[in-house]
Amino acid sequence: MTNTTKSAALSILLLLPGAVWALQAPTFKIGDSVEIRINGIGAWDPEPCTVIKLPLPEALYGSYGVRCNNSNATVYVYALPKTIRAHAATAEDKGVEALPGAESALQAPKFNIGDYVEINPHGSGEWEPEPCKVIEVIPPAPLYGAYGVRCGDSDKTVYALPQTIRAHAATAEDKRAEAETAAALARQPRPGNTLGAMYGTREPKTCATRTAPSRGAPSADQARQYFICDSEKVYGTSLILVTNVKVQVAPISHPPNDLIKELAAADIDPREPVWDIRGSFTRYHCGKTGPQIVNPFVRTHNCIAWDQPATTGYCYKNTFADWHCAMVGALANERRDQLPPEGN
Repeated sequence: MTNTTKSAALSILLLLPGAVWALQAPTFKIGDSVEIRINGIGAWDPEPCTVIKLPLPEALYGSYGVRCNNSNATVYVYALPKTIRAHAATAEDKGVEALPGAESALQAPKFNIGDYVEINPHGSGEWEPEPCKVIEVIPPAPLYGAYGVRCGDSDKTVYALPQTIRAHAATAEDKRAEAETAAALARQPRPGNTLGAMYGTREPKTCATRTAPSRGAPSADQARQYFICDSEKVYGTSLILVTNVKVQVAPISHPPNDLIKELAAADIDPREPVWDIRGSFTRYHCGKTGPQIVNPFVRTHNCIAWDQPATTGYCYKNTFADWHCAMVGALANERRDQLPPEGN
């Protein structure tokens, strides 16, 4: 309830005779099914609710904390006959909103930090398909406890109830991902203030010299190295890395056409021939990482990868006689939450 709504409700309710209404206040217990009318006038809310918190005994009216079927939030209503009344819970109500009373709290499953679990945060419908791992045990305060769980790249909190959390038998894939994350985390943080340290990756490739060959076409290996050096760089907020690079160089050169001149207008030497290339590679875009990212999976799996199976481009010399090579092509098979690549 917002402060404005609560103030309006209180203004209406204060017009009522306090002592008389307090004596007539209904009494409910945790787990009771109720109907509410927050302002005490007009129609009653159509959806049933479940009592999850009781009024303080010293309060004049007191408030019940209730949770209604289509909401995961707690709503507070005054303990007055014009604001809360009994609801005969149907079978459908119980299936949708199986919130805890004292009996349910006693039935809460017990898990330890590191246990694999499955979760259903709302306590109804389908269980989430991704397995989670318990990272925190939250004690009851005051009614029932909760668990902090880590599900892939997100951390969540779920109530300690049979309807919201259950055991999961760790699969070989779960254990592989856990071991992979632990090994990657052990390699961090990388030393220094380099790009590799900021992005938790290997360092981008650089070419100490780009002058070979002085005449004729670059070899496939030379073109590959120049392509990697030109491709691996910071773009926006990401560090681009490439791997699985394959390059083929055309056997015949040609003068730079208008498109090539436009793409490399400030760099290309128009007197030198251009060599067409084609090939394939995998592109990674990696985000910055570090100890400030608490979730170890997010911290280590900080890249998006695409395959580029059919790319074309060219190699050219700039006005300083240095070689440069570029290829472009359609992106395919996007994969998120990837470890950075180790090699080229």
